[in-house]
Amino acid sequence: ESHTLRSITAVEPVKVAFPDGKERKFLLTRGGMTRLKSLLGVASDRDLVQLPAEKVMEPLLVEAQIGDRDLTLENVGDQLPMDVQWTERVVLAIMGVSMPDPIPTLAASETPQNQ
Repeated sequence: ESHTLRSITAVEPVKVAFPDGKERKFLLTRGGMTRLKSLLGVASDRDLVQLPAEKVMEPLLVEAQIGDRDLTLENVGDQLPMDVQWTERVVLAIMGVSMPDPIPTLAASETPQNQ
């Protein structure tokens, strides 16, 4: 009996448009998940996904960014709106939960510094 290797499609990164006009890409790797759990003090993937999105958001964005990697724990908060639903959608999308709708683009007027 022969075994045929089925083709495996690469995981597509999550694209998020930020108020500064940049579209950034995010993909959480196994190594990133391990570092994130350590940083947030949780033991399992299940514990991590049960944390509130607002607690996970900033370290997740820093850890999962690909490309320029210009977000840091010190500056990422300045790029995020106060919208809890937006935060939850981005966290869920990056953590690998499929979302039926694309991540919304934020208008500059929604950023914390403009409120």
